[in-house]
Amino acid sequence: MEKELETLNPFPSRDITAQTLPASFGNFTNIRCIIDCTELFVERASSLTAQSLTFSNYKHHTTVKFLVATVPTGGICFVSPAWGGRVSDRHITENVDFWTT
Repeated sequence: MEKELETLNPFPSRDITAQTLPASFGNFTNIRCIIDCTELFVERASSLTAQSLTFSNYKHHTTVKFLVATVPTGGICFVSPAWGGRVSDRHITENVDFWTT
């Protein structure tokens, strides 16, 4: 699905990002995108292993996490594969294939 939707939201080049940079980002001229991890609630799995991997201590619920990147103008340019809610944002950021884009 990622490959099919890639043409709708391509990752912009540094030149395009610099040309469309909003004035509010004037002090951050080298910015390319803004990243954040987000969690979505999911139903509790019947498997205890799956429950363990998806339980978020922060949300006190079973969740999946995604790393999402947006360009400064607000468009989404990257969504990572899903991770279990137990995983830290730092671990996702360090291990997702985003940085090769």
